[in-house]
Order: sequence, then structure tokens, then C-alpha cells
Amino acid sequence: MDKILDVPIFLEFYSELLTERQAEIIALYCDEDYSLAEIAENLQISRQAVHDSLKSGMAAFEELEEKMGLVRKHNMRMEIVEDIIKTLTAPDFIGSGDRAGDKVDFIVSRLNEFIEI
Repeated sequence: MDKILDVPIFLEFYSELLTERQAEIIALYCDEDYSLAEIAENLQISRQAVHDSLKSGMAAFEELEEKMGLVRKHNMRMEIVEDIIKTLTAPDFIGSGDRAGDKVDFIVSRLNEFIEI
């Protein structure tokens, strides 16, 4: 079973919409790197039950993200914040004359995008 790279973020946004057991199994599998057998042993359930729970939980993540797009929006916002920070911390930001106005316009533009997401 493939591990989703953004599972911690998916858990942060959507774990409350999964069953408690699904969230626990996904966290053990993806965050703690437990094998299916280790999870089954720790939770005293079958390996097949672990597999089924992982499969249904990951499918739920995909469906929720498709419908709500919270992770995609979060990633877009983080990109905007990183652009703004990079612009504000550039060595030539302060005292760069006409270029400062361009950078302020860029920051305002990116903040407006942030608000619209």
C-alpha cells in the first residue's frame, strides 16, 4: 500500500471526519512507520482489518480532499506566505528606491490572492 506523502497534513485537516480507529491506524502506518502486522498485533486485530481500515481511510482522505480541497488551499497559502517572507527578507528590500514600491505591490498582490483562496 502506497503511503501518501502529506498524510500528517491530511490527518490534521480530516482526521475528525474518520473513525477514531481509522485515524489511529493511518497515523501508526504513515507517521510511525509500523507494518500492517505490527499494527495488527498492537491493536489486537487481524492484518486484513488493518489493511481494510487503511484502504478505506485513505479513500476517505482522497474523497474529502476532492470535495473540500483544504490541503490544496493550505499548500497554496503556504506558498504565498513563503513568497512574502522571501520578499520581505531580501537584502535589498529596504532602501531600494523604486524597487521597494514594486515589492510592496507584489506583497499586496500575494496577500490578496491569499484572501481569495
